Amino acid sequence: MQGFLLHQNKMELAKKARDEGLMEGGTIPAQIQPDVLIQWDKFPFTKHANMILLNRQQAVRQAMDPHLRTEILKLNGIPTISLDKSIRFARRYYVILFQYQVLGVYLFQKATVWRTGEEKSRLQRGTFISQKKYSPEVKRAIRLATDALYALGLDFGGVWIGVPSSRSMMVVDMDPTPKHTPALLGRYVRTFARYCQTMRVPDEILLGTDVEFLLMNRAGKLVPASQFMSYRGRVGHDAYRDPLHRSDYPIAELRPLPSRHPLQLYRNLYATMKQANRMIASSNLAWLVGNQPVANLSIGGHLHFGKVPLHFLLIRVLDEYLALPFRILEDPRGILRRPKYGKLGDVRTKLHGFEYRTLSSFIYSPKIALATFVLAKFLVQHHLKLPIGTFLNSDVMRSFYSGNGAELYTHAEEKMSLIESMPQYEEIRKQVDPLFQKIREGTPWDESQDIRPAWKLTSSR
Repeated sequence: MQGFLLHQNKMELAKKARDEGLMEGGTIPAQIQPDVLIQWDKFPFTKHANMILLNRQQAVRQAMDPHLRTEILKLNGIPTISLDKSIRFARRYYVILFQYQVLGVYLFQKATVWRTGEEKSRLQRGTFISQKKYSPEVKRAIRLATDALYALGLDFGGVWIGVPSSRSMMVVDMDPTPKHTPALLGRYVRTFARYCQTMRVPDEILLGTDVEFLLMNRAGKLVPASQFMSYRGRVGHDAYRDPLHRSDYPIAELRPLPSRHPLQLYRNLYATMKQANRMIASSNLAWLVGNQPVANLSIGGHLHFGKVPLHFLLIRVLDEYLALPFRILEDPRGILRRPKYGKLGDVRTKLHGFEYRTLSSFIYSPKIALATFVLAKFLVQHHLKLPIGTFLNSDVMRSFYSGNGAELYTHAEEKMSLIESMPQYEEIRKQVDPLFQKIREGTPWDESQDIRPAWKLTSSR
């Protein structure tokens, strides 16, 4: 892909961009149509039909507006400084990011009382931390900064993280155009160029899943999964431990073999369900899925992707075209799962690739499970063609977290219709139409409902 770096007469930046094979300038010539537009310190576009935009105008506005930034970060469960208070930090970090890549971390060791809107320190007053010296606290600051960058819709920037005590840290401020040294500027330009060179649809996609469920007896009492299964294996209990009964692990987890083919992954999932049914061997225990079928106990359905490059655009496509429509199916009673678990862009990197963790436990029925796998792969295959930006509207984000499916319906319909309009959709229509039909019906799943009848799972006794 051809990249264009848009900037305001930055001579050093321009030279580095040309050296890396990027086009650059203060305006895009009429005869040029780049594939990727990097808005460095000039932000004319929020949407563009034919270009991938990095640092969209609306995202920059959100990051620069203290009130809107605070609201969005809090919606996503990201700790941030209150606007009406000053706070004393023992130390601060400045984390310089391009999406999931860390380009630099600076430590400001001097204790500081911070007030919103005050002048920020120059990098030269901080100490650069090399990657091999990242402490657990530095890694926590990086994770927090990455979450904040994603939540605000940015693709790169500098994030100020304040540490008031050893047990807490918070986002203090954001710089959409990051502070930089000549070395950091060169690192950014090389990263931009590499991003443009590597943005492509993967040749092969390995798809996997782990799905959680709970066991409930006829008296309405939770029965720990650890009574029937160990931690390891294709069927096992989750690592979460009951805080009141430390020997109990309440959440059951299905971990089918991954596959390049969604139908095979579905078959592997069903095999683990039958295995779990034999292990539990009781007709008296209902299997419950969703977000939070038992108060204060959250579960989810995680999708694993192997041989797929991880970047913000792909995750935003999954958020907008999978998680947003799926939100309408979710039981409103389960809204308290988010944002602690399953927030937008909830991703963990793995040895095999990455795990997308935003969805609830989606194995409501065989058709819904298969449609989820098929649609997930389809979105990865076509994510470069799909427009994004819905969650740049803070009202839509608020509706997603508040569980207001009615307000999300218009946006879900828009996403589904766009997918259906693609010629490639005909290849998956048979598998995905049942999911879209259920979403259009608008009836959420009842998290108190036993899924075994839908899957034709009967007691093995």
